[in-house]
Amino acid sequence: MAGEEVCQVCREPHAEARPLDVKFALGRETRIDFTRPEEVLRQDHIKDQVLDSYGRDLEIMLGICLYCGVQGRKFNHTPSECSRRFH
Repeated sequence: MAGEEVCQVCREPHAEARPLDVKFALGRETRIDFTRPEEVLRQDHIKDQVLDSYGRDLEIMLGICLYCGVQGRKFNHTPSECSRRFH
């Protein structure tokens, strides 16, 4: 309205107030119905692949210093051997 600060969405003030009967709500979540055993097995396989990938990622990170890696330093040492671990 006139005299109020505009939001980042509108960027221009409105001349009319929002109607009082407007209700705002989030959309309903879509429910997935599993009708065939093949679909259940397919989704189970996908979840197993994601879990396996996560396990491989953890194995890669085991024994390397992620702090030094993020800082752009050499990170081929364990976190307990890191000279910067107390910084």
